[in-house]
Amino acid sequence: MTATATVRKGGPATSATLRVDGETVATRVLPDGARTVEVVVDGLSPGKHTFEMTVGNARGGATSKEVTVKVK
Repeated sequence: MTATATVRKGGPATSATLRVDGETVATRVLPDGARTVEVVVDGLSPGKHTFEMTVGNARGGATSKEVTVKVK
């Protein structure tokens, strides 16, 4: 599965952190001008999982709303 975040407001992001079920599973340094980040997530057990992405730059950051997915 791939988690994708798009920066819609503010400047481009320079970093991104993905949390699944409250645990950090990936942190990325992004190239200059990045407005989209994709993170591949493997090995999730069947059931419901919550995803949350935080993106940031020198001016601050923003965290997405939690998204719940069901893995079969």
